[in-house]
This record gives sequence, structure tokens and C-alpha cells, in this order.
Amino acid sequence: MKIYTRSGDNGYSSIRGGTKLPKYSMIFELLGDLDELNSILGLSIAYIRDDDIREVLRGIQKKIFDVGIEIQKIETKQLIDKEIISEGDIRYLEESIDSYVGDIEIKEFILPGGSTASCYLHLARAVCRRAERKLVKYLENKNAKSNLVPYLNRLSDLLYALAIYINLKCQVKEKKV
Repeated sequence: MKIYTRSGDNGYSSIRGGTKLPKYSMIFELLGDLDELNSILGLSIAYIRDDDIREVLRGIQKKIFDVGIEIQKIETKQLIDKEIISEGDIRYLEESIDSYVGDIEIKEFILPGGSTASCYLHLARAVCRRAERKLVKYLENKNAKSNLVPYLNRLSDLLYALAIYINLKCQVKEKKV
């Protein structure tokens, strides 16, 4: 099977289910942000030495694909009998945040930086926030109940927490505003 299909050469692309839309459609902007987020997470994993954190992030990478699937189902108005992103997925992110930085008191803004892994996690957090903003705009008139916004919101919090935790583990002092 070849990687190229030439099907998008006319400025249209298909989403799950075969619906063709212009490549400038909001859904592709959003899916592109999720793809960028997933790629940055892959880059982050390459610099993280903690196997547990790497495994958490790999699981999140898979969930980001699920987020994209759910968005495409909303676009095509497919009934979602069971949401792909559940409240349990959101709780998992919250529990992960608590386990990594539960006792760390953060009173000031922290400048993104420190170790390479932390820098990439901060970048992933910023892209996650952008995807969240676009998702809110995208869902504005869709009349769809979804856990997607809280999931991305919590995910950006987890990425921030992991960036702080990794700097702490690497004994890199955070720079505060």
C-alpha cells in the first residue's frame, strides 16, 4: 500500500466515515492540533528516562487518537452510544496529577524551561491548550454532550505537572516570574 493517495490534491479531505470536507474546515484545524500534540508527546517521551511517565504518555497518545475519533463522530452526527473519552479517563488524569505533584505547592507562575524533557512537555501543554480552545469553538453549535473539553483541560494540567515533576527529579531549579 502506498502512503500517498492523491485524493486530497483537490483541496478536500475525508474524515472517518468518508465525509469529504475542505481542508480549511475547522475540524481539520482541530485534528491538526491534536496531531501536533501527539507528535510533541512522542518527542517528550524520547527525552524522558522515567519508564512510568513514558508509559503514562504513551497511553495518552492513544487517547488523543480517541479524541479525534469522537470529534469526527460529532461532525458526522453519528450517535455515540458510549463516549470514547469517559469520566474515568478524566479521573485518571486527575489522579496522575495528584501522584506527581500532589504535595508540591505552586504559588507563582513558572517559566517554561529547565530540562529538555520538561521543555517539550511545556510545549505539549501549550499545544494542548490551543487544541482545547479550538475544540470549545468547534463544539459551540454542535449541540453535543462530550467529555472532550474537560479531558483536554486536565491533560494540559497533567503536562504542566509532569514538566515540574521532571525538573524536580532532574534537580533543575524552576525559574519563577
